[in-house]
Formats: sequence, C-alpha cells, structure tokens
Amino acid sequence: MRTSARAAKWARVAVVCSFVCFLAIAQTGKPISRNGLIKALKIGGLTQKELVDQVNARGVNFEMSRDAEAELRAAGASSELIDAIREKARRTTPSHSSPQSPPGKAAAQEDTAFQPAGTEPTPVWAPGVYVGQDDHWAALLEESVNWKKGNSLRRFTVGFGKEEYVGAIPGKASPNGFRVPITFRIAAPEGYSAENYALVLLHLKGDLREVRVSGSGSSASNLVHFRVTPVDSGLWEIVFSQGIGEYGFLPPVHEGDLPIAPKMYTFRVVP
Repeated sequence: MRTSARAAKWARVAVVCSFVCFLAIAQTGKPISRNGLIKALKIGGLTQKELVDQVNARGVNFEMSRDAEAELRAAGASSELIDAIREKARRTTPSHSSPQSPPGKAAAQEDTAFQPAGTEPTPVWAPGVYVGQDDHWAALLEESVNWKKGNSLRRFTVGFGKEEYVGAIPGKASPNGFRVPITFRIAAPEGYSAENYALVLLHLKGDLREVRVSGSGSSASNLVHFRVTPVDSGLWEIVFSQGIGEYGFLPPVHEGDLPIAPKMYTFRVVP
C-alpha cells in the first residue's frame, strides 16, 4: 500500500509538472533556446512529438552544431526532433550583433519558459532595418505596400529586370522622420546581404505615396544608390545623406510565392 501510494504521488507530481511546463510554453512565442530544450528533455514533461510541434511553431535561437546535437541526443532527443531543430535553425537563427548595444526589438531573449536560472540572454540582431538614435538602435517600422495586379511580375530576389513594379502606401508621410545624416543598419535574412535590398524614392500622389521601381527605363531614377559597410556577419551599416523626401527600403522576398515584398521599411527626411 505504501509503495502504491508513493507511486500515485509521483504520478500526480509528473502530471502537474507537465501541465505547468505546457502552460509556460503556450504563453510565449519566442524561439526556444538550446538550454531550454535540454532542460525540457530531462524533465520529460512533454513528449517528443509535442517538442517537435513547439520547435516547428516557434523556431530555435541557436545553430545545430555537432556539440549541440550531441548534447541534445544525450538528453534524449529523437532523430525527428533533431531534424526539426536543424531545419528551423536554418530559417530562424539571426546573426550575432557587434559589441555595440543591440536594438531593443532585435535583442532576442532566451526563452523564458525553458531558460535556466542565472543565465544571461545572448544579444542578436533579428532580420530588419534599424536606425541609430542617440546611444541605441531602434527598429524601423514597416508599412504595407498595395502592389497593382496584372503586371508581369517575377520573383524579386537579387535585383530588378525590365519589369516595372508599381504600388502605393496609404498616407502622405512615413511615421519615421529623421534629419540627415542618418545611420541605418540592415540585418539581412540568411542567404542575403544588404545589397539585396532596394532603396526607393517615393512620390506623393494625393493621400498616397507611390512606389515605382524598375531595373531600366525612366523609373530607374527612383532607385537610390547606397554604400554599405560590413559590421558583423549578416549585418551592414549605411550612412544616408540624401535630400528631403520620402524613402523606403524594399527587402528581398525570402519565403512564400510572392513576386515582391509586401512591406517596406519607410522613412522621411525632414528639414
């Protein structure tokens, strides 16, 4: 009887731990850390399939190195879980920042649901465009572009062809206004560089800002040439000093079947 009662007690504890762990995971959408996965595997509160589902839904914030794989397998990770982590690591692991202060939005924190006590989060730059403000970096807000249909569009990756892309952004001005010179940083998605971004001069059309880009012809003048300076792996810096006007960084399409990016990182130069 005593042994049976003890077994029942531990079974209840396991259920409670599993439930608490599940609740913690459900409350955060941040990428899962390596230490967090190892801890979850050792606790055993979630099945391998549940962990695979969490990795597929949230991604991971570390690379699948040989040491990481060995440590995960030693903790009990299945081949299916290892494959899921390796696939997500390719898509979601951002590049590490320089020693300077990382942007608040881009500084990915260690997973709070899986993070062991006493560990410090690793600063990283998430893909995006950032602007230098005083002693910190701020993420440049994106705006949606309504591209006109019916054009012969091709996939926008490393440059423009002869096709013309015409779109519109609601509103007369970008919410991001700065005085020159402006220092930007571009953290490109894996497989791309800052040179895969296009800097476009926008034109006011009533209550809209028109976006018109092309690789040749009269519209080519809307593309603003810029120089980039490498700062770190996957991170580039731009010093912008053009005149007053509306501008936008058009990022490359890196997923899905879209021919051109649906959003732009817009800004305006003010007097």
